Order: sequence, then C-alpha cells, then structure tokens
Amino acid sequence: MNNKLKIALIVLGISAAVTTGVIFYKKMNKKTVKAVKAADGNEIILNDVQKKILTEAAQWVGVKEIGENATFDNKDFLKKMKSVGWQENKKIPYCATFVRMVLIECSSGKAKEFFKKNTSAAALTTWNNLSKKNEYTEEIKTPEPACLVCYEHHTEFLYQTDNVNHTVITANSKFEDGTQGVVKRQRAAGKGIDGNPYDPFLGYIRIKKLD
Repeated sequence: MNNKLKIALIVLGISAAVTTGVIFYKKMNKKTVKAVKAADGNEIILNDVQKKILTEAAQWVGVKEIGENATFDNKDFLKKMKSVGWQENKKIPYCATFVRMVLIECSSGKAKEFFKKNTSAAALTTWNNLSKKNEYTEEIKTPEPACLVCYEHHTEFLYQTDNVNHTVITANSKFEDGTQGVVKRQRAAGKGIDGNPYDPFLGYIRIKKLD
C-alpha cells in the first residue's frame, strides 16, 4: 500500500468518525420529555402524543433569530422552518410557523396532511381551524401539557402550569438578554399575552393524535 492510499484511508476514517459523532450528538441532544410538573408539584406522566410534541419543541429552545425575523443561528432549524413555508429575510413573524413545523414533524400519514392543511403562519387562522372539533384536535377549557395556548396574534405550546402561570415553549419571543428566538418561559395564565389588550387570549387546543 503506497503512502497516498494510506493517507486517503486515514482521512476517510476520520471523516466517517466525525460524521458518526455528529449524528450521535444530535440523537443524544434530543432528550425525550417524559414527564412534567403538575400544579401540586407532583409529576404528570405524558402520553405518547404529548411526549412527541414537547420533545420536538424543546430541542429547539435556545435557537436565536439573526436580524429582525430575518433568519436563525441554527441551520437545521432554518431548514425545517423553510420546509413548512417560512421565508428567510422577509421579516415574517414565526411563532405560528414554529407550531406548524413541530406538528408536521411529529405527525405522519393523514395527520401530517391535516396539519399541513390546517396550520398557518397566521396564529388566528390556526386557532380557527384547529379549535373546531375534529379527528385530530379539539378546544379544551382546562390547559394540559403539549396543548396549544392561543392568542389572536400568537400561539405556543404549554409545557406545564401551576394554574397561575404557564411555562410555555414559544417562538418569536424574548430571551432575558433582549434577543429573540425559541424560548422556554413563564406567562400569566388565561390573560392577554403579557397583559397586552390588543392580543387577547382565545383558548387551548388539545392535539388528540399524530397519525
């Protein structure tokens, strides 16, 4: 075996090892959310639908936007958002598109087609479509993990609640340093978003099935 062939094989081996390591890291980084806290402090064990939704949503917490709704610092996130219709460098709000992306990523078969058809970049359109009782979704009065928390101009996923404040996974929202992106944060339960009377609370939507 000549030296050039040896070098080529070594480079190939290193490349394969790096690729395997990246794939392994991504799998390890996507931790399954199996339980959340109930209002009384005890655990709520999630059902399969809730696990899928919160696991998919939670893996993107920490992604930051670059520019004003222009693009993101995570290429995988950007690719998934563009695949469900979000446009880069158009200054388009993306809270509802994040919800759309998560539901489409989590679902399969007829459910995937349902969410492609009935979710939107517009929060109010998503509310109007999904709040009507159907095979896949329904409006509920009492919030539960992985339900949608819907406002007239915003929508997000409920992570857990103490019935006074909701912990939500929300996109197009502010981090503590003032930058925006996908954030896990608290919000007052059942009120206009952050007290804004111009973005009133509409209700909660349960996702019943994903296939």
